[in-house]
Amino acid sequence: MKKIILSLLISLAFASCQDWLEITPYDRLEKEKIFPNEVTTNEALNGLYVSLASNNLYGLNMSCGMLEVMAQHYVVPTEVAYEYYYLNRFDYTADNSKTLFANSFKDAYKLIAGCNDFLSTIKQGQDQYETEKFNIYYGEALAIRTLVHFDMLRLFGPMDAEKERSSVPYYTESTDNPKPILTGAAMVDSLLVDIDQAINFLKNDPIIQDGKKSNSANDKVAFFKTYRNYRMNYYAAYLLKARLCLYKGDESSKATAYNIASTMLNNMVPGNTSKETKFTEEFPLVKQKGTEIITDYVFFDELIFAIHNTNRNDVYKKYFSADLDALKILGGGQKAYDYLYGAASPGGLDPGLRSRMWSFDGVKNHYLFNRLAVQTATTSNPYISERQSMMRVGELYLIAAETAPTTEEKREWIDKLRSGKGYDPGNAADLADVELNALIDLEFEKETFGEGQYFFYAKRKDLKLHDSNNTSVNMDRGKFVPPLPEVETDYRDRE
Repeated sequence: MKKIILSLLISLAFASCQDWLEITPYDRLEKEKIFPNEVTTNEALNGLYVSLASNNLYGLNMSCGMLEVMAQHYVVPTEVAYEYYYLNRFDYTADNSKTLFANSFKDAYKLIAGCNDFLSTIKQGQDQYETEKFNIYYGEALAIRTLVHFDMLRLFGPMDAEKERSSVPYYTESTDNPKPILTGAAMVDSLLVDIDQAINFLKNDPIIQDGKKSNSANDKVAFFKTYRNYRMNYYAAYLLKARLCLYKGDESSKATAYNIASTMLNNMVPGNTSKETKFTEEFPLVKQKGTEIITDYVFFDELIFAIHNTNRNDVYKKYFSADLDALKILGGGQKAYDYLYGAASPGGLDPGLRSRMWSFDGVKNHYLFNRLAVQTATTSNPYISERQSMMRVGELYLIAAETAPTTEEKREWIDKLRSGKGYDPGNAADLADVELNALIDLEFEKETFGEGQYFFYAKRKDLKLHDSNNTSVNMDRGKFVPPLPEVETDYRDRE
């Protein structure tokens, strides 16, 4: 695709909580041989993160919007003109559906181009940076590029059993010439090389020693040490690698995914198990304590990687708010809620906070999804009310459970997750493999609801979906694999 000089909104932040919120426009990242100073470098890197949070990417389409509709997670308005009407019916040829896919694809590859420009520019001026600062810059940008490439692969790429089919283009440099469209197998292999390089650059990430938020008196200027879970940090890069290994799917890759997840959850550094961490203290599973008021349904303490989405409340008001007419809101069905959280659920009555992300609206006769709602206690603190999940610690427990080498270890890992969410310990003790695997599927759906992950999970495992009425939805390639957007195919046809 054509090279695009990425338009960036820059946050002059990651230095302190207040500075993080002072987002200023930065019209264009000009093509320079080197960045003139660290301030400009920081601004350019922050621009990549701001782009991640756009509505066409993880602020909406690739999180709580398009992908969740495809996963059949909402009661979708039945007006034909509603933007998700056709998508909810897997009609990918309708204009609304094609526009959604095209917008996400275009913005994804704009961001990939921005990452490539950033990587090229800082490499040209490498001598002006301290080694560890350069490594953090380079590692984060490379990990972002890998993340976005991978999610384009997961969306438009082939089913698990058909990885030799074509997927999406892979760009490691900014160019006016279209790069080849790789097979799914070749694409994941390329991305595994990239994420290993990113991990190596991030091996001295401050998050390992200092945690996700430094308590240093110098936080105001500690660009590299403050709020590290708002960055593609060392742990996030390893979780991304585990996702890639599950996608690759061979036994060796599954074993690698298990090693990553179990090592991190056992408070050791992947690749250096002699080095201890406080990972599970830094990223605890969140469960209700008594009758405390819940002010954060995103469960920030669990987030290994988050974005700061200044449009989060606007997204909530447009799609999920109780103030919306019943014909305009994305809600949840009673039967689907009961299947996930109720007493008749295959997982049993959910006693934890995940079920409280929902509230029943008797007038609309369905459930309201409140994960993105701004709680009264946080309205004056955008640092809390504008954060959004990209990766959470519960996924590591589920990866460990899915890939564990023995049934007993599967039980142990799923029990650790569920007991951390409020279930009685030992709740999975008597389950056989088939039941355990079904429970892992259910817990993944609950754990990542509203975050765009379950469609990818179901596609990888070729699972049936269930709609808002808890009716089973048979899936196939035509439903799991949208066509590559015309913005890409038409451009190639012109070459």
